[in-house]
Amino acid sequence: MPGCYYVHLAQGQARLLCARRPAEDVIAAPETPPDIKVQLRSIQQARDYAKELGLSVGSQYTEYVAWPEDRIITSLVVAEPASVDARPFDYLIVGELPYKGFFDLERAEREAESFKKRGYDVCLLAISAYSTLGYFADPITDPMLRRGEGPAVETVLHELVHATVFVDGDADLNESAASFIGEEASVEFFRSDPDQAR
Repeated sequence: MPGCYYVHLAQGQARLLCARRPAEDVIAAPETPPDIKVQLRSIQQARDYAKELGLSVGSQYTEYVAWPEDRIITSLVVAEPASVDARPFDYLIVGELPYKGFFDLERAEREAESFKKRGYDVCLLAISAYSTLGYFADPITDPMLRRGEGPAVETVLHELVHATVFVDGDADLNESAASFIGEEASVEFFRSDPDQAR
């Protein structure tokens, strides 16, 4: 039922938001591992760089969540057999998207299995970050940082593009623009300070 799905999303988002700590406090804490401090500082500098580029930064990525899982959400992509076109899912605010996100892995697996039984091809993807399009202050999370400093900065820049501009129902345009700008901006960010690249 759609209502149950949205309740599940609200519960997962609430869990994420309730676990936030200011990134500055995490950096200042003596027990924080040095590599986490380096990455958090780098993301703070990337936020400043994103402002210079004209991206909407607001209070995005100023907080940190110690998240034990290897992902924030699991994304389900469904297609007709032998097709490369994903079946769209309808959402209340953002229109159609070619994927469906789940905070609960078991719930994602159950839904994937139900589509398999109906003859669809399915794919489940571990997602380390996503944008709430500026509705909430999205935090930095452990799954983002585990991939390394460069990918973490690129992810933040990518997600800030989504928070700046998002065309309802056009996932290809949104993802292509965010990927291109995020990748190019990340290269320029590290090029401006080579000592930052780890």
